Amino acid sequence: SQHPTGREYGHLLENSSMFPLFIDSDGAILSMPPIINSEKTGKISGKTKDVFIECSGFELKELNQCLNIIVTALADMGGDIHEMELQYGKKKIITPDLSVVEKELDVDYINKILGLNLKEKKMGELLEKMGYGIKAKKVLIPAYRTDILHQIDLAEDVAIAYGYENFKAEIPNVATIGGEDNFEVFKSRVADILVGLGLIETMSYHLINEDVHNKKMCCDMDLVKLENPLTNDYSVLRAWIVPSLMQVLSENTNREYPQNIFEIGSVFKLDGKKETGVRESIRVGVVLCGSNVDFTSTKQVFDALMRALNVEYNMRETKHDSFIAGRVARVGVDGKNIAYVGEIKPEVLGEFEVNVPVVGFEINLSELFKLI
Repeated sequence: SQHPTGREYGHLLENSSMFPLFIDSDGAILSMPPIINSEKTGKISGKTKDVFIECSGFELKELNQCLNIIVTALADMGGDIHEMELQYGKKKIITPDLSVVEKELDVDYINKILGLNLKEKKMGELLEKMGYGIKAKKVLIPAYRTDILHQIDLAEDVAIAYGYENFKAEIPNVATIGGEDNFEVFKSRVADILVGLGLIETMSYHLINEDVHNKKMCCDMDLVKLENPLTNDYSVLRAWIVPSLMQVLSENTNREYPQNIFEIGSVFKLDGKKETGVRESIRVGVVLCGSNVDFTSTKQVFDALMRALNVEYNMRETKHDSFIAGRVARVGVDGKNIAYVGEIKPEVLGEFEVNVPVVGFEINLSELFKLI
């Protein structure tokens, strides 16, 4: 607590019952990771010949990758790497682990990305120039190349080895006319209709607090969580827009009512079928807040929007934890569920400290656009 480094990093071991120490055979303290090294054994000078390297942290995989990068960089400078046997829990492990990582070589994908027509053998030769190994249609990735996560990373190295100067610029043999994306036109149309109905458009973050999204909305949804959020206020990606709109209402309770607002934005849901594990879609959320609003009020706005879009739909009673039972409906178009319409339940209003009724709906615009 008296050393500046100790004060800066001491929180990493706060409330720990045990503390790590490296001690040599003479009993001298080498290091107290992850806080501080000793002056006697931890200081490196121009005369230093032997270096003991330790990486401190809480994730073994990341620490091994960090160690591999450091030791291989020193080996390139002429150093010799010596492995160590560690007692890791009940098992023993050897570090550094410099074994290669095998990854399938997708020749067709890389050729498509680069606009080339390279054979597998030639592509393998280019990758070997970049320090990879090739074995039976698999790329052997060196332990220090922790940046290789996807085929696109291999494509980049193939392009470097091939030589950017060897790519020939070509004018596409097509004639095109620039224009606004059809879906963007559709979104703008939806926004214009809602503004015409007297609503005000809001914009909020895709990130939200988990308690706001689930606890305050009286529901329990599986959310996409950030591994290392900078603040708990923005720790998850929202799965629907209504919680963001409720947050806006809760921050404007001192303003005049009615408050009728909407937002068009992205929502995110876990989906193992997607490459990223996350499915993103665009939705519009609408809430009406005032002393006289009810299910009929929000259905009238919903009807007006659907008529303006020339969309026929069916509506049936359903259940949703954030809405009053018996006053919430599921909306379908051509057999596809695309929306919820209903009255927000009093428990939710209480959580957000909103003292007047709130009704609303939320439409999946990504799905609706495909159906019209």
